[in-house]
Amino acid sequence: MLIAHRGDKIRQPENTIAAFEAAHGLGACAIQADVRFSADGTPWCFHDELLIAENGEAKPFHQYKNRELRQRP
Repeated sequence: MLIAHRGDKIRQPENTIAAFEAAHGLGACAIQADVRFSADGTPWCFHDELLIAENGEAKPFHQYKNRELRQRP
């Protein structure tokens, strides 16, 4: 059984729909994804516990609101 860790992260950005679809296209029958919850309680695919803020400070992912996360690249 082929399980893709965060999708096909060689060809696509990890933890994205594109990476999941690419892994499926390569024959993966399961995908391991990292999920974190925003301050609003919305699940997001994101690996790290901390996210670097625009000012350079590391802040726990769960402290970000959805509108802040949507503005990130």
